Order: sequence, then C-alpha cells, then structure tokens
Amino acid sequence: MSLTEKTYRLGDEFDRLDERLDEAAANLQSAEPDTMTAQIHKQQCNTLETQLSGVAWLVDEYGADATVTIAGLDAGMFARVQDRAAAMRVERDEPGDIPGARGQVFAAMALVDAPFLADGTTSLDGKTEAVSSGLPIGVAKWIEDRANELTSVSEGNFTPLHERLKATQTT
Repeated sequence: MSLTEKTYRLGDEFDRLDERLDEAAANLQSAEPDTMTAQIHKQQCNTLETQLSGVAWLVDEYGADATVTIAGLDAGMFARVQDRAAAMRVERDEPGDIPGARGQVFAAMALVDAPFLADGTTSLDGKTEAVSSGLPIGVAKWIEDRANELTSVSEGNFTPLHERLKATQTT
C-alpha cells in the first residue's frame, strides 16, 4: 500500500514545470558564472527541461486533460524496486550496472494509471516495460520525481529540505 496517491492532469503539470523552468532559468542567469551555485542552477534547469519535454510529449500524444496517477512508495515497495533493479543487472548477458534501471523501476512501481499503460496492467514487469519502452526519458524522470515527492513524508514536526531551501533561496 502506498503512502500517498495523486492524480495529475497533464496540462496542469506542463504549466507547473514551465513556470518552474522559467524561475530556475532566472536563478541561473543571476548566478555568478563558474560557481557551484551556477552549476546547481544549471542542473536544476536541465532536470526541469527533461521533465517538461516528457510531459509535453504526453500532452501531444494524449491531450492536456489526460491524467496520470502516481503513488508514493512505502518501505516494502522501495525494497521491491531495489530487488528488481538488482535482478535486472544479473539477468544481462554481461552482468553489471544498468544505468537508469533503478529510476525506471522506481517510476514503474509508483505508476498507478496512465494513458500509455495497457488496459489492466498492474504487474511491476508490465509497468516497467511501459515506462522503459517507447516513451521519452523525460516521462520516466517526471514520474520518478513526482513519486519521490509523494514518497517523502512531509507531515510532522520538522521542516522538509525542499521547504528549507526555498526559504533561503533568493531570486
């Protein structure tokens, strides 16, 4: 059972990411060149642009009103992600690391419903195949990011890191 589940309207997600990319680009532009701060802002811009391109592709394919439902992972689900990514490494003809495997399996585990899932697909293998075949990388990265957000416990008597960073960020 997931901790949290949320349905995202693709048009709203496109607008949210587009606005965040504008903010990140402004932060990059105002950062002192060749500093760690500039590098961090550039990485954030690249991450947001990748996700935005994935959501834009989904909007082009399925429309702005289409929805994707994503769930946060509990400890058992996260363990299954780690186990499946490790098994994928072993199953290769030449065992070794498979870059991105953990992220794609994480995204697949978090995926509840999406227009690109075959009807009735609920197995981890079926969802992993859907996420890792035929979709732009930005889609998987966006799902993974949303799942990470939903997986994080944001209630309680502490301030989450993203809120701490936002409070100290200057624009």
